[in-house]
Amino acid sequence: MNFYYADAALEQAKEKLIQDLFDKFVHLNLSRKNIALTVILNKPRQLSWGTNFRGNDLIYPASVIKLFYMAATFIWAEHNKLIFNTEIRRALKAMIRESSNDATNYIIDILTQTTSGPELTSSSLKNWVKKRRIIQNYFRTLKWPEFNNIVLTQKTWDEGPYGREYQSRYQIPNNRNVLTTNAVARLLWAIEKEELVKQKFSLEIKQLLKRSLDPTLWKNNLTYQVQGFMGQALPHNASLWSKAGWTSTTRHDAAIIKLPHKRTKIIFVIFTYGSKIAQSSELIPYATKRLIKILDNNLML
Repeated sequence: MNFYYADAALEQAKEKLIQDLFDKFVHLNLSRKNIALTVILNKPRQLSWGTNFRGNDLIYPASVIKLFYMAATFIWAEHNKLIFNTEIRRALKAMIRESSNDATNYIIDILTQTTSGPELTSSSLKNWVKKRRIIQNYFRTLKWPEFNNIVLTQKTWDEGPYGREYQSRYQIPNNRNVLTTNAVARLLWAIEKEELVKQKFSLEIKQLLKRSLDPTLWKNNLTYQVQGFMGQALPHNASLWSKAGWTSTTRHDAAIIKLPHKRTKIIFVIFTYGSKIAQSSELIPYATKRLIKILDNNLML
């Protein structure tokens, strides 16, 4: 069962958005094969309405995976599996605010009690991979269908894995990180609804995800994850909680958006991939701006 309810008007809005994107970005070879998205409208004290396009397709998530590693850290703390200290908090901040891979890999070591290193024998690797899958397995125990097939086993790299990390990535079948836009939207929804962890930790998570829309902070600063992403399309007095991901072949963003003078919050997750698309700083801001305009014109906000 979906965590949101379908709505015919929102479905039409999604189709309008998709067609607008295809028309606008034909020069990037944008097609139904290289975009996926999920939209959730979260109204106060009302049911959430949503729609998706290829929302259940498994896609390499780049740094959007860090949302799950962040969430797992707070879950572990709530279950007394770890105690927050200065170094863990420093790593969490760097992982989310600056998308640091070094910080991410430190967090993964803490959560899974594994470390990188030389190659392992077959039996040792099997045990190591079992421990590395503890994050993935936890989310599957929640019995939320959006998490059924996601894979959360790999560290994030500036260049690439070596040793046992290489074995895990390339020698173990179906062990590459993959997410769906529905899974990411489900996680953001659970954070927003304070359904994942208690209120204190939910507020800390949102503080990590919060991004200022002051142009003096984000202009010409790609690590701030606003320029070339959803935040670029928002007015400076909007509120944004987000995590982007990009590589040479992917450009993704995932956010909770609160527009000024609107009660409805928008959860918007968009995954795009292809070398030309990944280089475009226009597609995701345009998609965000068009989505908001379409929703507003149809009185959905």
